[in-house]
Amino acid sequence: MPTLKHGARSRRLASTDIARIERSWKERYGVKLGALSAYQRGCLREFARAERVLERYDVEMDGSGPLKADGGPKGFMASYLAALNTAGRALERLETSMGQVSKQRDTNQLLDELSKYRAKPGAS
Repeated sequence: MPTLKHGARSRRLASTDIARIERSWKERYGVKLGALSAYQRGCLREFARAERVLERYDVEMDGSGPLKADGGPKGFMASYLAALNTAGRALERLETSMGQVSKQRDTNQLLDELSKYRAKPGAS
């Protein structure tokens, strides 16, 4: 099980991280918060919360990857995959409500799209 990093459960740090992720998404799309409906803001918030969890686990996996030395998955992989699914589906609902996506995508298409948002700055 990964060790908790200082402040990982801090509400203040969580709200700062969530605001940063939301701001990044809005800048990417050029959308102002006032232009989003309550439903869209909820989807964006859900995406940001799940993305924050993914960012925290990514720090744990950067050095050693998702597998233990014996080849089995690390203990947090179920949480990681749940957060990945939550982020992808929230993003899909947000894009659909904005008219950017007209039909539901399959899981592979959704994960490909989500990977664009999760790319590290300067990696392209």
